[in-house]
Amino acid sequence: MHEYDDSDDFDDLPDKPSKSARKRAMQHLQDLGQRIGALKPEQIASLALPERLDQAMAELKRLKAREAIRRHLQYIGKLMRETDSEALEARVNALTASGALEKTRFKNAERWRDRFIEQGLSGEALQAFHTQYPEVDADLLKQHVDEAWDDHQKGMNRGKSKLLFRFLYDQLA
Repeated sequence: MHEYDDSDDFDDLPDKPSKSARKRAMQHLQDLGQRIGALKPEQIASLALPERLDQAMAELKRLKAREAIRRHLQYIGKLMRETDSEALEARVNALTASGALEKTRFKNAERWRDRFIEQGLSGEALQAFHTQYPEVDADLLKQHVDEAWDDHQKGMNRGKSKLLFRFLYDQLA
């Protein structure tokens, strides 16, 4: 009988990732490409992509067929192997995080505007707002609230509600 020593059978193999790991990495690059493709053109331009990748992103926006998009995302994933994908992903995350913050700020300003228009100067919304945001000019806020509430009560639309919203949006920055 032959004795078999399996301790050094795999020692001479290079430490390369498995096929599954390579597939996961490619899928991650394709997903990143899809996230970039969903951005606005000016956001994509701010990423300063290599020329071929930038052209591929522009082409992705043009495609409509599902299968064509899938194949094109594979191509984008291939192009992204030549870039520093971690740095690119960090820049994309920063862009999408700032977009989420803007959306939250917008919704918050809408909620406060609606409360002020509903309650006017007599409600507890002014006190609650000043408790949460003490740095906001109280007199200017009261003026905007009073004008927007007055328009609402009279059933008029002179743009005072929009001015109140813009004031709140700017203050919530």
